[in-house]
Amino acid sequence: MITIVTHAAMPDGPPDDGLLADELAARGAETRLCVWDDPDVDWAKSPLTIVRSTWDYHRHPRAWFDWLDRVAAVTRLINPAEILRWNSRKPYLLDLAARGVGTISWSSRKWARARMVPAASPGLPSERRTRMPLPCWIGAEC
Repeated sequence: MITIVTHAAMPDGPPDDGLLADELAARGAETRLCVWDDPDVDWAKSPLTIVRSTWDYHRHPRAWFDWLDRVAAVTRLINPAEILRWNSRKPYLLDLAARGVGTISWSSRKWARARMVPAASPGLPSERRTRMPLPCWIGAEC
């Protein structure tokens, strides 16, 4: 059994998780999609667990890091828990940039006005106006 990990707002995963599950099934693998913080999931049932769309982990960082440790003890995580822990905190982008990997820099001096509206919003009261840096690629002239 291969488990593909998602989050509670999308328990069936986004479309690409379904495509992955279909492709694995076509190759003979039994698959399931599970929500990372669902207490009823028996993670030990899967010898292989693919962390894909756990897009709400940042709202519960302590639970996320505990989950990584707990699940890594009973299944093989793709990617390893150490890597998932490292890139759960965005300063990992600085580590990548220091190694020559192109990443987005938010230290640009070019600023723009922006309106931020949550993806799931009841309306204008949750809209915010701000000034934010325009992204540029590290190493590129901005």
